[in-house]
Amino acid sequence: MRIWYNILRGIGKLAVIINSGAALTAVSPAQAFVISFTSDFIPRLVYLYLYSKDGTMHGFVNHTLSSFNVSDFQDGTAPNDPLDLGYEVRICRYCSRPHSLKSHVY
Repeated sequence: MRIWYNILRGIGKLAVIINSGAALTAVSPAQAFVISFTSDFIPRLVYLYLYSKDGTMHGFVNHTLSSFNVSDFQDGTAPNDPLDLGYEVRICRYCSRPHSLKSHVY
């Protein structure tokens, strides 16, 4: 049942891509194709089929974010009050290229 849902969902998205050019709008089929595939549609499918442990999207957001271990702050650069949020933060998540092979240099 789950596989049919995913197949029909993909066909539905493909139909939107194909039919968007037929609508009387300023968006051409090529533009609609680029817009749809520059969204997170493909990363979601990759996560769902390659990385998801239970076949759901649970964990997708954390998978797409990079993480920084706050213990890696250089001396004198850490926040003044580590309990400012009411709890100790150990990992900071941020939008970047996750799973990068090169480490960041600041």
